[in-house]
Amino acid sequence: MFSMTHNGAGELLIWTVSGPGTETNQNCVYRAAFPAAAPEGGYSGCVAALSKYVAQGKAINDAAAKAAAARAAAAPHVLLSMSGSGIANSAPFQVADSTVTARYSFDCSAFGQSGNFIASMGNGNQSVLGSDSQPIANGLALSGAATTTLYPTNAGQDYHLSVNSECNWSVTLTESG
Repeated sequence: MFSMTHNGAGELLIWTVSGPGTETNQNCVYRAAFPAAAPEGGYSGCVAALSKYVAQGKAINDAAAKAAAARAAAAPHVLLSMSGSGIANSAPFQVADSTVTARYSFDCSAFGQSGNFIASMGNGNQSVLGSDSQPIANGLALSGAATTTLYPTNAGQDYHLSVNSECNWSVTLTESG
């Protein structure tokens, strides 16, 4: 059984995370509004660790801890935020969810005319069966911006972002939690 217990007075609550399989007991300090509102800096630390244990199927015996884990799981997680100009490939990042949101923008005004913007999120060697390539954009314009949903087929594995453009661009990839 995994548990989160709390104690404290005034504005602070101190949560202690403990249970079988935890590396150590972890203490986190949050504002008294927790769990009704996100703590300063968002959900992190123990709550993120708690979400990991929930994902591993470990039981939780504290109602407030269950609610905190549900909110932490629902908070969007930024996988990658990258900007630049020209051709670029990101370092690998792990995609845990089967749905990823891609937000991108590009501006070719410095190029002086319409330009290409091609972006994709890929996994593995694209010439090998079982690899995955999720197109984000393939356009020709002076500028543009959009949000699109990707459905990676190899969730739990490493992916990377590839961009090919003569324009200035930015891409942010998030998963639901």
